[in-house]
Amino acid sequence: MTPVDWVLLAAVGCVSGLSAGLLGIGGGLVVVPSLIYGLPLLGISGPDVPKIATATSLALVIPTALASAQAHAAKGAVCLRCAALLAPALIAGAFLATMLAPFLDARMIVAVFVLYAIVFTWGVLRPERARAAATPDKLGAKRLAETALKSVSGGALAALLGFGGAFFCVPILSRFVSMKKAIGTASALGLPLAAAGVAGYLLAPSPEGCSGACAGAIFMPAVGAIGVASVLTAPVGARLAHSLPVALLKRVFAMLLLLTAASLTLKITPEIPRPAPHLKAALLRLAEPVCRNRVGAKPSLQGLHRP
Repeated sequence: MTPVDWVLLAAVGCVSGLSAGLLGIGGGLVVVPSLIYGLPLLGISGPDVPKIATATSLALVIPTALASAQAHAAKGAVCLRCAALLAPALIAGAFLATMLAPFLDARMIVAVFVLYAIVFTWGVLRPERARAAATPDKLGAKRLAETALKSVSGGALAALLGFGGAFFCVPILSRFVSMKKAIGTASALGLPLAAAGVAGYLLAPSPEGCSGACAGAIFMPAVGAIGVASVLTAPVGARLAHSLPVALLKRVFAMLLLLTAASLTLKITPEIPRPAPHLKAALLRLAEPVCRNRVGAKPSLQGLHRP
């Protein structure tokens, strides 16, 4: 790791922290694609780069979730009963997903990230509609089973993508508590989700080319540099949110994210095989009898080589 490498990782952390504070988005949307493109520049390449990127991003959720949970708890915006009900399912889903991650094709993980980026972009760009105030549901046996199933699958998806659980926890929790408490509780649930996922990634074997710098599948230098920079810049982004056009900036970010998703799609799409070198000569040999019959003499193939 050179000083330039540390500066680049810190720059990713600054963008991640500013985006989280200014736009209210998860840092994984910035960290994962940045590491997919940046890790080869740091000497880490190979098919496991997307897995390293998502594992490292998930590890960065822990300090963010801890700070956010403390802030929401101080305002009484955390439902401990809801957190206790959802946490076991989230932990099970996240740990199971990270244990299975080494056996998954890295291109599939990138494809799932691209799909989520498209859904996120659509949610930001579509016109907002007025919604009626939701009435909290009663947590019956059927609703409890449904919530547990969604939590397991959501925890697994979040761990594979390197995200916190807010993107699926908030819609679930908003059916039982107020939106403020749903957001605060989802922030708190990011801590056990990320801890379980990180435990699974730490138990995984270190990918080739990253054995010295990685703990399991987590790239530790990035955790340090990005984590410190994002924690320092997130409050700056939160202050800027009161003076900048956040809605416009969020749309710009969504468009940039969509372009990144398109680039990642091209990155994982198998290359179209080029014609074999002898294919042109074979086509010329097939065309020779046709040309001879039409002109009554053996044609010169020299002109056929011209485009």
